[in-house]
Amino acid sequence: MKIRYIKHVPYEGPGAIADWAAAREFEFSGVEIFRGEPLPEHGDTDALVVLGGPMGVGDEAEHPWLIEEKRYIGEWIDNGKPLLGVCLGAQLIASAMGAGVRRNASPEIGWYPVRRLPQLSVTYLDRLLPPSLEVFHWHHDTFEVPHGTIPIAYSELCANQGFVYRDRVIALQFHLEMDESTARDLIANTKQSLNPRPGVQGAGEMLADPQRFSRMHDYLEPLLDAWVDS
Repeated sequence: MKIRYIKHVPYEGPGAIADWAAAREFEFSGVEIFRGEPLPEHGDTDALVVLGGPMGVGDEAEHPWLIEEKRYIGEWIDNGKPLLGVCLGAQLIASAMGAGVRRNASPEIGWYPVRRLPQLSVTYLDRLLPPSLEVFHWHHDTFEVPHGTIPIAYSELCANQGFVYRDRVIALQFHLEMDESTARDLIANTKQSLNPRPGVQGAGEMLADPQRFSRMHDYLEPLLDAWVDS
């Protein structure tokens, strides 16, 4: 299986998704769209991951490649192959499906629980996600749930934490893929986001218990297995 990912900044990579792909001997490689690299050919890719980044979906003047990326994501949804969006990636999927993306009432940075929604019971994700799960967050924006999709979860600070469409398209506002190394890179490169305020944990608190990452990955891997088989 050939899986490609789209990367938006140098310091926010696929994290534990790369480990999962390597363990299954999938061909896994990325496109650094911010450097002008071309998007993957649809016919040469079996599944696509759209990663996070600090920009917003409407920041096209500063990042003109967002225009092409949103068009490409819309094409990918139409072609019916597995698509996973994380954080900014989830917001881009929502935007490509016609849903609004806006500033959340509060930032959500650090470890906070998400709670599974009852609507998820009609999808395979219901058996893969517990009623409540502590996950890693790093976002200021939020999205509306697109028409025809099924919402996944909510948190105290953000009502829409994800959605699924026809089993093959999964959008997650939170970072199940985050590992300690990627978290350290994110902290080092976006320190301006860590000004103390509600919804923002300090770097020490985020990194205090490395086992948090492995506990989260226990849910990531079965989700990814089911996703590529959808």
